[in-house]
Formats: sequence, C-alpha cells, structure tokens
Amino acid sequence: MKRLYLLLLLFWLTVKINAPAQTVTPLHFKSLSINEGLSQGFISGITQDKQGFMWFTTGDGLNKYDGYTFTIYHHDPDDSTSIGSDDLTYVFEDSKQRLWIGTRNNGFDYFDRETNIFYHFRHTNAQSLLSDKVSRISEDKTGALWISMDQGIDRMEILPAKNSSARNSFLDAYNVRFTHIKADRNVVERPSCA
Repeated sequence: MKRLYLLLLLFWLTVKINAPAQTVTPLHFKSLSINEGLSQGFISGITQDKQGFMWFTTGDGLNKYDGYTFTIYHHDPDDSTSIGSDDLTYVFEDSKQRLWIGTRNNGFDYFDRETNIFYHFRHTNAQSLLSDKVSRISEDKTGALWISMDQGIDRMEILPAKNSSARNSFLDAYNVRFTHIKADRNVVERPSCA
C-alpha cells in the first residue's frame, strides 16, 4: 500500500513540475448600443458569420456590424426584395454560408448577401411553412433546416432545381420541401411521482 501511495505522489509531482504555466489572457468587452449605431437596444438574436461580420436581430430591423459601423436592413413595403419585417427573432448562418432570418409574424427570409436580396418563406398553404411565427432556425448534418415556430417545427430540405439553366435567383436554383411536426396542444403533462 505504501508503494502505491509513493507511486501516486511521484506521478503527481512529475505532472505538477512538468506542467506548463498557464497564462491568463484578459478578456476585453466592448459595449454596443444605439449610441454606436445599433437600430434598437433589444436584441433577440446574434451570430457571427464566416467572414467575421456580426449580425443582430432586433424589433427594428437586421443589423450588420463590421467592427466599426452598423449597416441596418429595414422592411420597405414598396420593395419586395427588402427584408420581410422589421420585427425579427433569430439569425442563423448555415454550413453553406447562407444567412437566414426569423421574424415574429412574417415567416423567415434567406438573405443573398451578394445581391442584397431577401427571399421570403411564408405560410401560404399546406405545403409551405407551418406558421409565420418563427423563433429559432438550425441545421442538421444533411443540410436541412429546422425551423421552430409557435405551431410546431418544420424541417426544410433545400434541393437543387431540375432545370439547371434557371439560376437567376435562389428560388430558381433550388426547390424547398417542408415536413411539418405539429405541436400537440392537447397533451397535458402529469406530475411525476417522486
């Protein structure tokens, strides 16, 4: 038993002596507010894209921050290519570096950053988006998007269009297919017995 304790003590000393010293790098925070150009103080979603830009969703538009200044994208009712709403809930960049923006009451948008065009996905029929109240967007390993809404969850597959020559826009180049998983509002949780 003494030999075991001695071996453990030697092992501990060896690890302690040979362990490199850890240096602690202080973190520096910069506060961003409407004084620095943010469109609104309430932020519902944040992401940093692969190019390093920060994206903020607010109740007053989409904000892009390059480290120095903000660019704000607002809904324009006279421009169908503008963002679908100013009341936003979530922003997400997928594995193909496509930017998706959820809205509180107007579905969600894909933002083509090369053309500055927003493509809208709304609830229009049984094959479209389940609900226009989007709270979160994520992606699975197959590249399908999962959209969380007040009515449930949609899985959206993005499939290449059969006509390869029609590549003028995102909606020409791809077909989307929604699979609905509706929330069961009739389920009553029963307390568990402990």
